[in-house]
Amino acid sequence: RIMRTVKGVSSAPAEAGAQLPPGTPPAFRSRSASANNFFKRSFSASREVRESARAQRVSAAQDAGLVFDTEEYQDAANSLMDATNKLARHFHGVPMGEFEARGDSTKNEDIGYLVKVSLCGALVRVLEAGFKESVNFFGTRMHVWDYVVKVRQPNRRDHTVEELITALQLDAKESRELQWEVHAEATFFKAVAAIKGMAQKSKHAKLVTFLCEAINQGMLQEWFMILANNPLAFGRYEPDSILLDERLQNTLFLHLNRIKPLPVAVQLA
Repeated sequence: RIMRTVKGVSSAPAEAGAQLPPGTPPAFRSRSASANNFFKRSFSASREVRESARAQRVSAAQDAGLVFDTEEYQDAANSLMDATNKLARHFHGVPMGEFEARGDSTKNEDIGYLVKVSLCGALVRVLEAGFKESVNFFGTRMHVWDYVVKVRQPNRRDHTVEELITALQLDAKESRELQWEVHAEATFFKAVAAIKGMAQKSKHAKLVTFLCEAINQGMLQEWFMILANNPLAFGRYEPDSILLDERLQNTLFLHLNRIKPLPVAVQLA
């Protein structure tokens, strides 16, 4: 797999079993779990057409049992659906020999826009949905990136994974889950540390870079789960936000899982 990652951050194979666009080479079908359809977003200059399109999307969401409680959340979900649909279509029917190159921004000019602008823009909206309005000591409005950098690594008291597996008497499945959890945390905190040091970037640009890195590594679900499970999340997000509400969170992760196996390698400059 071709990678353009933040210096010092490694990647690992994703889980198996996701449904991919038709024509996806078998080698990439082992990189994710299940895949599901989400929402759909349309854009129009006419307000009347926009409202009609939105009503149809809400109706389709209701039919699928995927209904968000506020317009902000629904629009964020629609935006994410549109972005992932475009990304899936980008890989649709591509010959096996061209599949990796299709996701490499140094070889395909379209993938950079699809990931950095379309998908990361939608992911930012998801992270902003339900984020509490607040200001810091200096009167500056808190940004989602401010929350990301405040997330702290769990204190495992310097125990190795092997020591924890033995102490907790974990079986083989539980051991693999713990190993993957520790790996996800390691890549998350290395990426945050590296991006935090990019002095020339704005907070928004750093957040987009963070999301691009998660996509490059196929770690979106894992990194979103770290953000959702951290104790600080309950002070920064509304309890019914997409990030914290269990029903909405499950829908979000099913959706992110759809693009997990795609071989995306977008330059982070």
